[in-house]
Amino acid sequence: MVGLRNRSTWEPLLLKASCIRSCANGCSLGVTTDLIYANTDSESVEGVFVYPLGEKEVVVGFEAVIAGRLVGVQIQSRGKLKDCCLDCCPGHLILDEDLERTTFIVGTGAIGPMEIVSIIISTTLELPTLENGAIRIAYPSLLTPVVTGQPGAGKSENGGKSDEIGGTSCFGATSGKPERVLGESKHTCAHAIFTSPAANPAPYELNFQLLVRGACLLAGLESPTHALRADADPSAQSASSTYITLAQEHPYDRHIEVILHLSGP
Repeated sequence: MVGLRNRSTWEPLLLKASCIRSCANGCSLGVTTDLIYANTDSESVEGVFVYPLGEKEVVVGFEAVIAGRLVGVQIQSRGKLKDCCLDCCPGHLILDEDLERTTFIVGTGAIGPMEIVSIIISTTLELPTLENGAIRIAYPSLLTPVVTGQPGAGKSENGGKSDEIGGTSCFGATSGKPERVLGESKHTCAHAIFTSPAANPAPYELNFQLLVRGACLLAGLESPTHALRADADPSAQSASSTYITLAQEHPYDRHIEVILHLSGP
């Protein structure tokens, strides 16, 4: 269970929009995402943002804006966080000993009734390669949570409505351990909070863009989850940059995965 949560109940706040901007250069990927949440409760809540980091993923920037109030973080070493709690510092890096991964946690403070929260988080990571040399990009579930409420499509700038969206193959390519503050008696519940996939009760606006650049040209593109569109940068003097967007509307029952086939330099 990841994303912005009510600290008292650990219930998710409603995600209204997710704007994903990413850039792949070789086996390196940088992702900056603007997430818009709303507190639909009739009372103020204390917010907690939970982001499980993938393998070789690092948070390089974070800020939240709540009613004009800016919340930033100062990431500390794991050693200094051993006896840390949500009240004593704004940012956490917690090592999950079961999954051998790190969880990034930030307390955002009070969120008033019907207030909007804007969160911008930037990460970098090293991308894995498949046996055939292709590069696989699997975006975190937090950025595209599965909708658990009523069925139906929301809005996306990248295409029209579609009930079934298949994958894409282009260019001839083949197709935590809980914090001590939670208590050992709540281990199972707390572990689920940090490891369950993200979910949202209603559709949200999604904007997605992936820029592929570098010495190696994009020779092929495919996705097992979405239909994709690839466009060259009209202002570029060479074909070394390609913009990838969704060709059809996001169906809200899956996350985004892209496979890149790069040619030699």
